[in-house]
Amino acid sequence: PYDAVPYFWSDQYHHRYQIIGRISSSDDTMLLHGTLREHPFAVAYYREKRLRGVVACDMPEVIADAHRRLEDEARSLSTT
Repeated sequence: PYDAVPYFWSDQYHHRYQIIGRISSSDDTMLLHGTLREHPFAVAYYREKRLRGVVACDMPEVIADAHRRLEDEARSLSTT
């Protein structure tokens, strides 16, 4: 068995904020889409060049892709 990928969402003022993965303020970040001052946006968090999670606003397709990637990695790590 593997640990499920953590996921959180909140609807705020007509926007959906989503966080997936295990992120830390010490992770490297990469802006994937938009700017943090405007909607929509998405930010990826990396540690040691591996995706750790994504924070996004109004970008469900980015969250879905990150979910698949993080789940695949969790499965592969649990079998090694």
